[in-house]
Amino acid sequence: MVNAYISRAGLGRHLFKSGASLAALMLLTACGGSNAPALKPLSTPVIRAQQPVSGLIGRTEAEIVRQLGTPTQENIESGAKRLQFSRNGCVIDTYLFPLRANGQLVVTHVDSRRVTGEDLNLANCLKLYTGR
Repeated sequence: MVNAYISRAGLGRHLFKSGASLAALMLLTACGGSNAPALKPLSTPVIRAQQPVSGLIGRTEAEIVRQLGTPTQENIESGAKRLQFSRNGCVIDTYLFPLRANGQLVVTHVDSRRVTGEDLNLANCLKLYTGR
């Protein structure tokens, strides 16, 4: 837009010969209007904590065993524990870490799948597991 104005006025060669002319050109380009809409400030994102469907997160080993029964497999490594529960074609792995002040292990993560290895969301896996 500015270049078209300059060449129409026949001033193109003369404006670029001196630094003062360059400053004038910069002022002209800064004065140009814009059709861009005004930017709105971003709103603060709303973060909602997802409630675990199972109620397993944050539970102790004793509470998990009460809810799911005796684990089919148990592994301990580097102070953490994995309890695996398997029934009715569903496998649930719970991972327990010492997060409490007294060192008591609590569930921090849960994985679920079919016994064939296919992914299965936890809600559906629990339905299969409990038979409900």
